[in-house]
Amino acid sequence: MPSKIAALVRTRARSAEEAGRPAYLDAQSGAARTWGEVGRAVEAWQAATRDAGLAPGTPVATAITEPLAFIGAYLGLLSAGAVILTLDPFTTSTRDAGEAAALAEAAAALTEFAAVGVVTDNDGGRRAALEAGIPAWDLTVSGPGAEGLGAVTGEPARWAEPSTVVLRTSGSTGRPKGVPLQERHLLHNAGAVVTHHRLGPGERMHSALPLFHINAQVTGVLSALVAGSSLVVADRFHRNGFWDVLETCEVTVLNAVPAILTLLADGTPPSERVARRVRFARSASAPLPVPTLKSFEERCGIGVLETYGMTEAAGQICANPLAPERRRPGSVGLPVGIELRVVDEGGRPVPAGEAGGVEIRGASVTTAYVVPAGSGAGPHRRMARNGSGWLPTGDVGSADRDGYVVLLGRGDGVINRGGEKVYPREVEEVLLGHAGVAAAAVVGEPDPVL
Repeated sequence: MPSKIAALVRTRARSAEEAGRPAYLDAQSGAARTWGEVGRAVEAWQAATRDAGLAPGTPVATAITEPLAFIGAYLGLLSAGAVILTLDPFTTSTRDAGEAAALAEAAAALTEFAAVGVVTDNDGGRRAALEAGIPAWDLTVSGPGAEGLGAVTGEPARWAEPSTVVLRTSGSTGRPKGVPLQERHLLHNAGAVVTHHRLGPGERMHSALPLFHINAQVTGVLSALVAGSSLVVADRFHRNGFWDVLETCEVTVLNAVPAILTLLADGTPPSERVARRVRFARSASAPLPVPTLKSFEERCGIGVLETYGMTEAAGQICANPLAPERRRPGSVGLPVGIELRVVDEGGRPVPAGEAGGVEIRGASVTTAYVVPAGSGAGPHRRMARNGSGWLPTGDVGSADRDGYVVLLGRGDGVINRGGEKVYPREVEEVLLGHAGVAAAAVVGEPDPVL
């Protein structure tokens, strides 16, 4: 089946109105790629994969540090039908005492997911490929390097649908498993982000979040493609000169995480021009303490839109309404383009306001995990949803009568004190409300009686 991402890129690249418009901009260098240039980069990747004999469904890894180069390879490989395993390029590039362990971890992932090569722009990616015994393919911002991609020998393992991204979980228990997200999952969530955030050709988002994570890929890269808006990307968060970049690039939406908002709330505020232009700062990827939200809004003069997402849902699950008067601090908002319910230990929905396990289902939610099999045949599939099609998120939360969701913590982090359940976030919020507390984390400690 032809790639829908390829069709979207082609439409924007060939439009007389859009071809010359900036699509993706580098926050540090100021370099920009128009939709026309993005289209040519995608065509170069499609040609390179054909020349190399990379049939749709072939697993390929990326370990890329340069943001614009990553975006070109990401869109190009998906358009060509590849299965992409996105690795952390800074882990593979490390040169500290943990270098050997990091390289061994990356090489193990390449082997477990049967990648036939690594697209990279750094020595760490090349060393990881060498460790795994597969080729490393150099790239540039505009496409594959001068030598292209070497021919693939043998019959690659094809264990996922074409045009799929595979992101690894943290692996808190055992080896990390993979979350396969097909093009339909990715584009459905990107469309929901665009609709909810009212993104369009006149909008420009800034994101300094890691491009090998789902948030930056969908909320950043793909939402810009779907909306025809533009995205300013950084290799990582740079505190110095941050507001200057937003002013120079005329940013209208800030995509951030609580840690970034905390640092910005403690620094020099933006100019009045920037504060007026930025419609909201989107917070995701971790719980946002209410004191941090209020501190940022008061200091920076920019409203915060708290959201909730996870890799298994291709990103966003819930978001607060755009209208400031409808936002509820401490809540991640309402489900967006997805179904959500809160259930007890028996899987039965609980009344409004009661705590329970959060489950989701919908067009953006993956149906399976892929678990390393320890061979070159690729990983095994394991169902991610239950018999009713719901995926347990592992989060504990509640939903009020209006549907607003409050997250209380992870299911395995709930503290049982003599039969009474204590949710860490509730205690942390109280501690963080004290002027003398900068950060707080609550965990349980075994007690012989309670």
